[in-house]
Amino acid sequence: MARIFISYSSRDERAALGLQSWLREHAHDPILISRTKKQEQGDFNDQQADLQTSISEAEIVLLLVTPFWQASNLGQWEKKEAVSRHKPMLAILEAPTSADITDCNFVVDMTKNRDTGLGDLKDKLQQLCAGNSKATEPKPDADTSAPISNNPQTGIELQGTIIADHDRGKLSSPDRSEKLIRPAMRHAANVNRTLKVLRQGIRWSTFPGWITKSLKLPVAGIKFIPKMPWLQTFKKRYFKMPDFKPLLKRSGKWIAGDKMRMFGAAFMLFIFATVLIGVIFDRSLGGKDAMRKELANVKKRQSLFLSRVANHLGQTGDPQTAMLLALEALNEAQQPDDRLQARDALYTAYIKEQKNLVFNGHENQVSGATFSPNGKLILSSSWDRTVRVWSIAKRKAILTLDQHDGFVNGAVYSPDQSMILTAALDNKARLFNARTGKLIRTLKGHSYDLTSAAFSSNGQRIVTTSGDQTARVWEVAGGQLLKTFLGHKAGLESADFSPDGNRIATASTDKIVRILDVSSGERLALLEGHSDSVRSVRYDPQGELIATASEDKTVRLWQARSGVFVRALKGHEWAVLHASFSPDGKRLVSASKDNTAMVWDVKTGKLLQILKGHKGIVTHANFSPNGKAIITASGDGTIRLWPLFASNKDLVNKVRRATQKCLTLDQRKKYFLSKTPPKWCKKMKKPPFHK
Repeated sequence: MARIFISYSSRDERAALGLQSWLREHAHDPILISRTKKQEQGDFNDQQADLQTSISEAEIVLLLVTPFWQASNLGQWEKKEAVSRHKPMLAILEAPTSADITDCNFVVDMTKNRDTGLGDLKDKLQQLCAGNSKATEPKPDADTSAPISNNPQTGIELQGTIIADHDRGKLSSPDRSEKLIRPAMRHAANVNRTLKVLRQGIRWSTFPGWITKSLKLPVAGIKFIPKMPWLQTFKKRYFKMPDFKPLLKRSGKWIAGDKMRMFGAAFMLFIFATVLIGVIFDRSLGGKDAMRKELANVKKRQSLFLSRVANHLGQTGDPQTAMLLALEALNEAQQPDDRLQARDALYTAYIKEQKNLVFNGHENQVSGATFSPNGKLILSSSWDRTVRVWSIAKRKAILTLDQHDGFVNGAVYSPDQSMILTAALDNKARLFNARTGKLIRTLKGHSYDLTSAAFSSNGQRIVTTSGDQTARVWEVAGGQLLKTFLGHKAGLESADFSPDGNRIATASTDKIVRILDVSSGERLALLEGHSDSVRSVRYDPQGELIATASEDKTVRLWQARSGVFVRALKGHEWAVLHASFSPDGKRLVSASKDNTAMVWDVKTGKLLQILKGHKGIVTHANFSPNGKAIITASGDGTIRLWPLFASNKDLVNKVRRATQKCLTLDQRKKYFLSKTPPKWCKKMKKPPFHK
């Protein structure tokens, strides 16, 4: 129907995401650009160009009017920009406010009756779309068949004109795509020239070619062997070749006397001096060491180049070639960072090839996903107001729970797998029979939306969190409210029981995590250090560490009893929404708005693996009970299963078996690889070496 730009405040992000989903359901194309509190205060110069482009491309500008939006400098700037570009504007009143909305074409009041307001919104949008269709003609679609680049110097042809910019949630133009690829092209040309030097070799320019060839003097790159004109002058003055004319007789034969012996001695002296000078210069210039360094740099550049091309091919639909190039990159990589990039490219291409690892079925954002205690089932919750149970073996949903009156924010199994606990935005938590799906009881008491729910390790208690700034502990058997915990100054996002069940940790948008005694309600520790909202908190299986995920792009580890800070895990480019430990407590997986999940080593804080593949934010990530797989939930409406490998060798062997063919000689030349194919291609008889 129409492209609609949504202006909102970061504090109203949930409402904006819900509005985005509603617009998509009604065939509109919403533009929703993420923003931070710092940008809303006026520091949005780096994002100003993208916002101007998005507003100019939009046919309608929709203002999500709340007191937070009214106080946002960014929201007021977006409104002025829309007025200056003469864009039709529609204001949605989510809360009573004194904001100036006189410039808007229509105003929809959601504060009284939401269903009536949504109907009114639908009618107003149809009127605006009808007005736009009369005033403007639709623009033809961009040609997506043209190549991004065809560089005869490097021999690389990368097809496609649109590359997804996941950081901003929009698509880049062909010009921007070409700018992204051009550095890789220059990089490839440099690698090609350097490899040519290394393969052919450069003879010593200071001596005749037949001498260096016969004596096999060391070769090196031109940058290490200057021409040295002073040495040429030295040779001409002191190493003159003898005059052969006096040595010839009438018969043309050589004289076999003393003169010939003198000539032989002079010739041998010349050879000895040549070798000596060559050795001196080789040592003084560090020929061999320089050669090794140059070769290492070439391998590094080659590995990075192959990793980038493999990532691009994996995203554009050629995972087979991507896997083969990533194998070559992993073979060339020598530094740990290079090996990590090559391994990520190899793993991403392998996952792209495995079609049966993606679970589709939800009609909106998937808010959570977890394994059953026996590891055979997957439990997922979604904003389509359903909870689904999936069979991993059958790759399909076998049970659907649709008794909720609002978005479902989370769902978990009880430790004995007999019950399912859900938390929804209708202010209620519900208990279901895990086998039949029958509703057992509803837990009522919160005055605002529920954000999370969790069982204790013995399955006898439940803790729920809500935007009403409270955490509540319930009895499973009778559904009785046992304790209400106060103290946070903003809504709660998550809570978790300690393994012994005596303590709970609560996380809030006030940037603080509180550790509380379940029986007395006493505060035991206060975890302060995050610079933005804390979205998730989890105990490790041993009860020694606590992991907190925050919108400040970090995951922090704390000592569970004392609350002392241990370390921060940094690597995500956007807000981190969830973090959880592996069953042995040695690894941790984090989910982020940058569309990735990352696996970390808990002891060292080292990044082990990046899981790429989702087309939307990753909302949740959990390990399987045996620690050999990870499940992730995403805003793209899918659930992904990620198998884990103990070592690079296991991954390489798995990929080799999954490949259908090897690179041809033309492909190896195209990507600056040696003509000799890998031994495993011939050993496994992969085409074109199957004969």
